[in-house]
Amino acid sequence: MGERSSVDCYIDCWEGSYRKLLAPGILGERYARHCYPFARRVLTINNVDDKHEALGLAEAAIARGECDEYIVVADELPLALKRCELRLKDIASLMHFTDFLLVTVMTAKADFVLHVAGDVQLVRPFDWVSGAIAKLEESPQFFVANPEIGDHPGWSEQTALRFEDPYWVSCGFSDQCFLGVTARYAAPIYNQWNLMSYRFPMSTIGRIFEARVDAYMHNNKLLRITDSRVAYEHKPFTEGSMHHFGSRRQRVAHKFLKQAGEIKQGWERRRH
Repeated sequence: MGERSSVDCYIDCWEGSYRKLLAPGILGERYARHCYPFARRVLTINNVDDKHEALGLAEAAIARGECDEYIVVADELPLALKRCELRLKDIASLMHFTDFLLVTVMTAKADFVLHVAGDVQLVRPFDWVSGAIAKLEESPQFFVANPEIGDHPGWSEQTALRFEDPYWVSCGFSDQCFLGVTARYAAPIYNQWNLMSYRFPMSTIGRIFEARVDAYMHNNKLLRITDSRVAYEHKPFTEGSMHHFGSRRQRVAHKFLKQAGEIKQGWERRRH
């Protein structure tokens, strides 16, 4: 088969998730389900109350062979912001929806970077990464790859522009699970905006990571590929929503801007 492309796989944890994620056997299984020989299996640690406890559990996971290293987001954030040409105040309104992802893409060393949210896992073991890399290398228009979103069956087909077996080709971006070329993400692409990005939560309060990437993709006519052969499930470790809903005025504004963005997205799909 020849030499495989190098991939760094990042999984994140925070105050509401690190104790369960770092229980023996959990983290290692999350990486292993992708059935790919990752160059680095990295854990990002962010927004924890007891840093000493979190680091101790991370060290234990490394000792068990469940990951290779951990990164404390706060330590790496200043350099990550500098590299992507953002200031701290640019992300301050929704800091912890963005900071760990910027650190992820800016500290990756392999050819490709894969981020998987700590409360996301593939429904079954499957090497979707190898095929996705080959597809991403076909054309620079393909910017991101991900498995099916198991929580929304049929959604990938409904929103697709076309089907290139076994991939649904579409617009848009999700930060729950994404694979892309490291050099394309470790670049100053996060200051753009697009009307369609208002469909994301909290968009009238601030620009979270996935909305920033989504805007860049729409502005540059970049596409996503979704593997129809395997899905991931999203099971949060904590109950309730973490979203900041903002003032009544902001919620009303978001409702109308979201509708406008969805109308534009539908029009763009018809154009294709």
